[in-house]
Amino acid sequence: MNKSNVLVIALALFATGRCMAEGNRMELWYSKPAEKWVEALPVGNGRLGAMDFGGIERERLQVNEDNLWAGGPYDPANPTAYDAIVESRKLIFAGKQKEAMDLIGASGMGTPMRQASYQTMGDLILDFAGVEGATDYRRSLDLETAIASVKYKVGDAEFTRQVFCSAADQVLVVRVSANRPGRVNLKATLSSPLKGAVQQARGGDLAITGTTGNFGDIKGQVKFESLVRAQASGGKVSVDDSGLKVENADAVTILLSCRTNYVNYHDLSADAEALARKDLDGASGKSFDELRKNHEETYQPLFDRVKLDLGRTAAAEKPTDERIKQFDGGDDPDLAALLFQYGRYLLISSSRANQ
Repeated sequence: MNKSNVLVIALALFATGRCMAEGNRMELWYSKPAEKWVEALPVGNGRLGAMDFGGIERERLQVNEDNLWAGGPYDPANPTAYDAIVESRKLIFAGKQKEAMDLIGASGMGTPMRQASYQTMGDLILDFAGVEGATDYRRSLDLETAIASVKYKVGDAEFTRQVFCSAADQVLVVRVSANRPGRVNLKATLSSPLKGAVQQARGGDLAITGTTGNFGDIKGQVKFESLVRAQASGGKVSVDDSGLKVENADAVTILLSCRTNYVNYHDLSADAEALARKDLDGASGKSFDELRKNHEETYQPLFDRVKLDLGRTAAAEKPTDERIKQFDGGDDPDLAALLFQYGRYLLISSSRANQ
């Protein structure tokens, strides 16, 4: 997940008042799908992450991989910097602050002076059939389990979608189910704005590859490989170059893996395809319940290290937009606790050790 912007944007999202705590659970929830990126729900395992828009007929999961940066290895050291620093010290001691600043700006900074741009992998799109006229829509993010969910009804069927990014199994997991047999019908496709990105069938999987863009005069060299596999209960799964189809299933678990050729800041020799397939093969041998259990067992010990109870009043039962409006001069200490825990959730999801 893009560490540089998810915390700031998602905290701003919280402040818009489009979420609320339900009962005693630490949960954000919405009564409609996200229309903008800042309204989507973030999930992540520290290296891999996604923004979940929660659409009904079309679900968009905007996927990030931590090592996708423009350009490639380069040396930013400025050969004139040492002499500039020595001279600037003399200017400072002589009381010539402006001259020292101008000298450092002209000759003492790295080249180039700006950082390379972080770049998204792209989108996993799920198009659903037979869900027109949905009612009772609800999407949520449970901070205690790090699982984003969508629920709605179509006629006599209730559809449920669960999304999480597992640090244990290194895959993005999407579970789609219905309480009526044979009602899950969808098509999954992958897209990316990166150079040369091509979607294609590869065996029973859907794959996409691409390369990051240039950074000034430095050619884009970071390559990625993303693979998608579906494991259905009932029904039929098929894959061709146009996408992955699931027909008349009771439920389906969709797994997405993504890796790059990044080894370290000066080495781009990793085999992205082999690494992505290793992750996918490892996760595919497990049931959805096992994947969820593994995910929660690696997330919850981190989240559960801190408890904050500032007291709970009747105001906590109201929608958060009302709570925020009434917070000044009101009596809603639990709102501050919920915001605090949401910040911790974002930090855990965007930065993990050994990722």
